[in-house]
Amino acid sequence: MSIVSDSATMMKRELMIFRSNIVQNIVRSIMFPFILLLIFSNLGNTVAHVPVAVVNYANNQQSFKLINALEAQNELSIDAITSQASAFSMFKSGSVDMVIVILPSFPSLHSGDPSVDIYYTNSQFTSLSVLPFIESAAERFGASVGGSGGSATGSLSGSSTTLGSLGSGSGSGAADPPSGSVAAVPAFAASGNYTTFLVAGVIIMVAAFNAMFGGGMSIITDRISGALKLFMISPINRLSIVFGKILAGSTTAMLTVTLTVLIGMLFGAGIAMGLVGVLWIFLLAFIASIGMGGLAAAFAARIKRFEVYAIATQTIILPLWFVAGAFFPVSSLPSWLQPLSAVDPFTYAVQGMRYVMMSGYYPLGAMALDLGVLALFAVVMLAICVRMFKNTIE
Repeated sequence: MSIVSDSATMMKRELMIFRSNIVQNIVRSIMFPFILLLIFSNLGNTVAHVPVAVVNYANNQQSFKLINALEAQNELSIDAITSQASAFSMFKSGSVDMVIVILPSFPSLHSGDPSVDIYYTNSQFTSLSVLPFIESAAERFGASVGGSGGSATGSLSGSSTTLGSLGSGSGSGAADPPSGSVAAVPAFAASGNYTTFLVAGVIIMVAAFNAMFGGGMSIITDRISGALKLFMISPINRLSIVFGKILAGSTTAMLTVTLTVLIGMLFGAGIAMGLVGVLWIFLLAFIASIGMGGLAAAFAARIKRFEVYAIATQTIILPLWFVAGAFFPVSSLPSWLQPLSAVDPFTYAVQGMRYVMMSGYYPLGAMALDLGVLALFAVVMLAICVRMFKNTIE
């Protein structure tokens, strides 16, 4: 028999075992992301008095009412500044977390330009958490005053702008949004809330853990039960044993990813790219889980005890997850950790998911880089796994 058909047979066997414990596996798949989101999703929802510089070029009654509306919920601590240059200086020095520019056209609905520009940086989660509040307040206010009939879009438009380029004006490089809407010019191109930011990292975490349980743990279980020895003396390609287990682990990981996405949406996460974004999420998670499955199987080829295997794999997974910016942007990590993030394959998986979930646009260059790094990671891990499996199991 060929290695492909043998791997398919082994994969079918692993999936049948998974199905025999389907209730337990589903509960485990639900509980892990649910607990993570329950604990950490509120990090971006409990902020208060975020320092913000407001430049009010409109200087009319409506603009002052908007500022009062922004201050009413105690989420923002507003500092009125007379010019953008001064506001951006405060932004760069860290005195404020974001800059809001109310343009002279506010709240006119007759201009093709946005009425409000928002500038923020990806190193401040306070900015990400209050951004939807600022946007919705400005759009609701503009719609009520301008009589647009409630046509606020609830979306963010604009091109990515680095902190160093701020001060050049009011986001003139942004795409024209609907009249009277808000043009946010983010450094990370994020249009979602912190929960969306977090879910992208959680998806990779659950995919990696599922690959660990589905691949390597199965090898150890078969070794203890004696099934692995029977496989070795049966007339099947020996590499198909490990390949089938890795593929089965990655396949079942997609169930966990599906449940994580659904749970994340219940917590308020969104996917800016829609259905196409969902497909990208599955592709990125699947390739990452193949690589992680190969690494886990390489460990399982050497390790014979469950507890040692669990410690070894978690010692690898958890640092990779944190360094990838699962909770915080990579730019906010200590300087000595940022080079490690550049070689962490999880960084590129999380980055790709945040493009499709938060930006709604996946640049071709970023797409090629993310897929290339993840594919290389998968190939290298599979090669190491094959070598370890041959040298150790035989």
